[in-house]
Amino acid sequence: MENSGSSLPEPLAAIHWQQIVGLALRRATLFAACFGTVLLLTIIYLLHAPRLYQSTGTLQVPTQEQRQFRNPDDANASNDDLRGDDVIKTIEQNLQNFSLFQDVANDTNLTSDPHFLEGFPSKDRPVDPTDLARWIQNNTHVLQRHGTRLIDISFEHRDAAVAQKTVRALIDAFFLENAKAQTATEQAASSFLVTQSAQVSERLQKSENSLQIYKDALLLKDRIEDQQRVIDALLQRYREKHPQLIQARALMADLMKTFDSEFQRVANGNTSEAAYWAGNEAEIASAPPANRTALELKLVEARANVLQMEVDTQSALYDSVLKQHGTADVSTGALATQVRISQEPDLPMKPAKPRKTITLAVGSLLGLLLGAAAVFGANALDSTIKTMLEAEELLGFPVLGAIPFFINEEKTKGPPRSASSRRAGMIGTRGELVVQTDPASGAAEGFRSLRAAIGLLGKSKDHRSILFTSALPDEGKTFVSCNYALASSQIGTKTLLIDIDLRRPSVHEVFNLQNKNGFVEMVTQGLKLEDAVYRDVAKNLDVLTSGARCPNPAELLSGTGFSEVLTAALMSYDRVVVDCSPINLVSDSLLIASHLNSVCLVVRAAETNRRDAQHALNLLERAGIKLSGIVLNAVPPWSERLYPHYLGERSAKYRDAYRYVYQE
Repeated sequence: MENSGSSLPEPLAAIHWQQIVGLALRRATLFAACFGTVLLLTIIYLLHAPRLYQSTGTLQVPTQEQRQFRNPDDANASNDDLRGDDVIKTIEQNLQNFSLFQDVANDTNLTSDPHFLEGFPSKDRPVDPTDLARWIQNNTHVLQRHGTRLIDISFEHRDAAVAQKTVRALIDAFFLENAKAQTATEQAASSFLVTQSAQVSERLQKSENSLQIYKDALLLKDRIEDQQRVIDALLQRYREKHPQLIQARALMADLMKTFDSEFQRVANGNTSEAAYWAGNEAEIASAPPANRTALELKLVEARANVLQMEVDTQSALYDSVLKQHGTADVSTGALATQVRISQEPDLPMKPAKPRKTITLAVGSLLGLLLGAAAVFGANALDSTIKTMLEAEELLGFPVLGAIPFFINEEKTKGPPRSASSRRAGMIGTRGELVVQTDPASGAAEGFRSLRAAIGLLGKSKDHRSILFTSALPDEGKTFVSCNYALASSQIGTKTLLIDIDLRRPSVHEVFNLQNKNGFVEMVTQGLKLEDAVYRDVAKNLDVLTSGARCPNPAELLSGTGFSEVLTAALMSYDRVVVDCSPINLVSDSLLIASHLNSVCLVVRAAETNRRDAQHALNLLERAGIKLSGIVLNAVPPWSERLYPHYLGERSAKYRDAYRYVYQE
């Protein structure tokens, strides 16, 4: 079934706030029991919980800590400074290392305090240092303050002085471990720098040695280039046979021979350069003789430039390592002092736990939630029919009348009685003639509405005879039959009320009549109607009681006796109202229902089980009897707001009486 106006599930979407209030009123005892239980347990906890004192010390991480070694020329070195949130988190985690708590557990100055082991679950056995360290860890809280560089270290203990001493011991143990770690780090760093400087120095010396081999060849290269410029200038002035030009060419030839011998020394005289020249050997061999020297000069110059770059790089790296070594000496002990104490551990003056206000608030909230859950859970498990809407949706028949819950005020007066005796004074099962005794009440108005609803079922002849029955006893069928008959007679309709409940007759008790002659005598002894009825018990109302006790009601009703009595009654009365036995227990109502114009099923609100009501309807359906409608009896104030404009102050009086009788 779709919900066009709400996205909530149907059961929740259909709940009105008034129904929720009514549900809370009805289940007030259950709600109060749950709430009171949780609140009582909370109070018991507060009374018996140990008083714990909390001491707190605060550490501060400076904004900028100094590294042990770094390259000052590195532009990105600042990114490696120990000043970010990650460093604070690391210190926070170090403060929670189990080894730290083991050091505290082994501190004899602390453990020798006779109050230190208060609260420790020793169970009369020797104290295990590991268990003691774990206990200290469980009672210690380390937390960074949000948005700051402060770290709080707190310890809870039953003794305030012990709590303070333990925090102090934790801080001292942290600084001691930090110092040990610093010493180990400095030694490792120093060893690393020494090794690194030796490696860089070796690579620098090797590069300088290789570069030195090429220096003579580079000088010859410069002289050859200068001599070539001289020859080019002479060619501009003289011919080939000129003595100066011949002399210049001879000098160039000597230089070239010298370079060839020097090149052979460069290419073959250094094993570290053999790989380079082996890779260029094929290129040199394939070059024309005229161009070979020029190619060799070019390769020598290129290799010399590479070696010069290597020397410059290794020299800069060596200088950097030397500077780092000096920086490491200056920064000795820097990390050991990077964290300082911002606030010494305090001596708590009052317990930190249990927090009475917060605990009571949480207990009250849990009590409210548990009470609400219990109320709604009990309502979900409640299979009774409580409202007109539920009755119509479940049973599939209209509710012709809803009779508000009513109290016999005379019977509820006096001192409190047992639950059974209080319920015996409740009107709505056998009850009183509320239409006559309290015509302004909501119950009386409900019977007048029932009278009007039945009058609208069809023509008057179609509902002259009406049967009121129920699924089970004590649902108010006799109460409804008597008051409906009285309400019908009050509008001038000559009415006869017949009691056919031959097993538990009660109509005569309601009207305070004798039960000697009645329906049984008419059927078994042939007594006439005018001799059996009690006339004018009220204006326009006569009553035919059940008569003497009948040993076999089903056999009596299965014959023609009831139809003959009903025919005689309809000849003398405008309306005949019949009160008969519950359907689910005996077959009496099913035996006579086919003779009557209308059949109404009385359902007691918040009492009649859904399955019982459905079973009664199934029995009627199998017997071929069509139900005219439902009468919802004893509707409590929380179930429906019936006739709010008519009840006024009396409605409040009924609700007060309801609480006294039904909930007390």
